[in-house]
Amino acid sequence: MSPLTKKIKVKYLEDVEKASDGEGEVNTQFWNEFGKSIKLGIIEDAANRKRLAKLLRFESTKSDGKLTSLDQYISRMKKGQKDIFYIIRTSKEQLKKSPCLERHKMKNFEAIFFTDPVDEYLLQYLMDYQDKKFQNVFLKKALNLGKTLKTKNLRSHSRS
Repeated sequence: MSPLTKKIKVKYLEDVEKASDGEGEVNTQFWNEFGKSIKLGIIEDAANRKRLAKLLRFESTKSDGKLTSLDQYISRMKKGQKDIFYIIRTSKEQLKKSPCLERHKMKNFEAIFFTDPVDEYLLQYLMDYQDKKFQNVFLKKALNLGKTLKTKNLRSHSRS
């Protein structure tokens, strides 16, 4: 890639980052317009993968139908939680009917909704974000997390 192409790409990414900083309807409109392109950029552009990941937006179990960023998700994680939980389905209706998701909600864990067909492919390239691994709620590790956190908390309290 030529130096000029690199400079144009960097400038473009800066502009996209500024445009995606909006809240509410502005952010939703931006995401609806460019979301799939950002996901494809993460898949295809390893050099800018982390930078593009900051732009990702998803609905989650705690976002009340609004879009949330991975940074916002991480800020709401429970103490001791090491993974970013997600669930993949083809529609929001399927997500809401998932028994594993219900179990997660009962334990007060947030899970990101992946409903776009490209999301499953995206996760093959974006395996972690800010040193937090992505964890499917259907895996046994995710289902047992509540027990693990409770055990760790009991151990730390007994040492005090």
